[in-house]
Amino acid sequence: MSTSRVSSTYARAVLREALGPWVEDLRAAARSLRASTGDSARDPARIAQTLPLTLRPEVRRLVQLLAREGDLDRLPDIVQELDALISEGGETNVAQVTSAVELTPEERQALETKLRQRFGQDLLFDYEVDPSLLGGVRVRVGDMVIDGTVAARLGALRERIVG
Repeated sequence: MSTSRVSSTYARAVLREALGPWVEDLRAAARSLRASTGDSARDPARIAQTLPLTLRPEVRRLVQLLAREGDLDRLPDIVQELDALISEGGETNVAQVTSAVELTPEERQALETKLRQRFGQDLLFDYEVDPSLLGGVRVRVGDMVIDGTVAARLGALRERIVG
C-alpha cells in the first residue's frame, strides 16, 4: 500500500471516529422525525419532544436549526453527505439494518462482525426498527439486500403455494 493510501486510510478512520457519533445521532433524529406524523412534528417549538432523549445537545440544536430554517427535509441528505465524506476515497459502505424489534448490543455486535467479514472493515451501520417485519432482519448494503425477515419468508411461501 502506498504511503498516500496509508495516510488516507488513517485520516478516514479518524474522521469516522470523530463524525460517527454525530452521524448515528442524526440518523436517530431522522428516524424519529420520519415516525412522527403531522405538522406538529415539523414545528421548531415541538421538535424537542419528537427527538430521542439520548441525542447530543449539538445534534439537537442542529435539528432545531434545520426546522427553523425550513430545511428539516434535508436531514437524510445531510446524513448521506456525511457518509460520503467519511468514505471519500475509500470503499466504505453503509449497512442499513432493519429489524422487527430493537437488537441487543450483543446481536448488533454479532451481526456487525459477520457483515464486516463479508463487506469489509470500513462498513458503517444504520439501524431501524420496523414492527411490520414481524421478526428477523433485513440488511441493505449498496444494491445488495439480505432479507431474513418473517414477512419475506411468508411472502415466498405464499408465492410457492399460489403460483
